[in-house]
Amino acid sequence: MTSLLVAFTFLGCFLMIRETGHHGTSRNLDGFPGDVPDTEGLKEVFPELPPERRVCRYYFGNQAGAPVYCENEYDCASCHIHRKMMAAGLGQMDEYKCGLKVAGVAFPLDRYYHRGHVWARPERNGYVRVGMDSLAVQMAGSAADVRVPVAGEMLEQGECSFSVTRRDGKVLPFLSPMSGEVVAVNPGLKDDLADSKKNANSWVMVIKPFSLSRELQNLLFGMEAAKWFRYEMDSLVKLASVESKESEFAADGGALDVERLSAFPWDEFVTNFLLSA
Repeated sequence: MTSLLVAFTFLGCFLMIRETGHHGTSRNLDGFPGDVPDTEGLKEVFPELPPERRVCRYYFGNQAGAPVYCENEYDCASCHIHRKMMAAGLGQMDEYKCGLKVAGVAFPLDRYYHRGHVWARPERNGYVRVGMDSLAVQMAGSAADVRVPVAGEMLEQGECSFSVTRRDGKVLPFLSPMSGEVVAVNPGLKDDLADSKKNANSWVMVIKPFSLSRELQNLLFGMEAAKWFRYEMDSLVKLASVESKESEFAADGGALDVERLSAFPWDEFVTNFLLSA
């Protein structure tokens, strides 16, 4: 009788753990090495974003009938506007294998971009490689510390997945562009961020996605993504110009010398650009 009771207890615990772990519905921050900030994700931050930080993806392509601002938390997969555009053939994705420079920085076109400045690149084995885009890499600078999930961690699209601590102590939390299980992490991420020859293509982790086709609809791709990135770079220049007299970098001036921006509003950057808090 005692053995039977123990068996049922074990089974109940197993099912409970499996249920809460699936799709990241109950994030286990202890899975990160070290202290990871308990940050808010896209759903919490989106209602507080100013209108100019909620621009609809189709507005960048000057599509007729597109709203200026998104009201659906960038969840394009459930948006009637997105379905309408796709039905009209206006949201079709062209294949790109090369890259270009946008506002003076590298912008690869072989991947999908999340509005929080992370990218997702599907691979032939069905997994998705995740990394930081060029704006995020340059704003992170030579990182003093990085916090990444361990293999087996469950992530959810739009929730905090990793963080980078700058040398001045500012913590930059990044959202996951895809829901899934972490299968690998980049052990050399910190070194990659310090190497200008590597950081543009540095990856953070590899994810086994839970809902690839649906969640890719929520990301930007190709020239649509490039136009969004240009908008982001211009917005970053405006933010720095308003808050800091030292912000002398131009939109076409190449690498951003963020170390000179002593008065830069990092909290506002985290909320409005990284979509976290």
